[in-house]
Amino acid sequence: MTVQPLARVQIADIALDLFLARGYDAVSAADIARAAGVSRSTFFRQFGAKEDVIFADHDETVAALEAHLAERARTGSTDAWDDVVSGAMLVLDRFLDRLDSIRRRDDVVRRTPALRDREIVTITRYDRAFDRHLRARLPAVSPIRTVQFADAVAATHNAVLRRVLRDGLGPADARDRLARELADLRARLVDGDAGAGESVVVAFRSSLPLAELDRRLRKLGDPDRI
Repeated sequence: MTVQPLARVQIADIALDLFLARGYDAVSAADIARAAGVSRSTFFRQFGAKEDVIFADHDETVAALEAHLAERARTGSTDAWDDVVSGAMLVLDRFLDRLDSIRRRDDVVRRTPALRDREIVTITRYDRAFDRHLRARLPAVSPIRTVQFADAVAATHNAVLRRVLRDGLGPADARDRLARELADLRARLVDGDAGAGESVVVAFRSSLPLAELDRRLRKLGDPDRI
């Protein structure tokens, strides 16, 4: 009987166990390879460095998102904004399917300052995927407007996921909350008059609490709101 090699996410889960047990800095790439039953050369073929292993599932999730957006374009979707909304829902579902691992990763990252900047860089891949899709499908729309929407969708997704990880929001409630927030976001930034007049680039810290994110987004649609 042939033993199948471990998938990248399985090796990542083994690495998370080691990081939580010993601390990130105390675990080497060789330690992870040994625990996973693979050679060091195999480990480095799959992961460029030790810090890459903790975010391994993002590669697959971004690929799934890009495939989803490409399929929507291929099958003639007429609503690129909705493509992005459905893509954000897909990303949340994939994270919720691996919720235990995502929680453990969040714990490791919060304990390890060196990983926080790496996480920020990693999650911007979702913003860029959303924006690329909107620009390709909506060439007549201002690139500033597409990046506004892409960034706001990603920030809203991250805020809801953070509620799951740190505030105990359940998976079903998280899906409902994200769907409502994104519908509201679209109503204000796309279906309303957000495209009229002078454009403003929207940027939010990934750590922004959901309530504050919501307040700021609402203010975009109502400048007199405080």
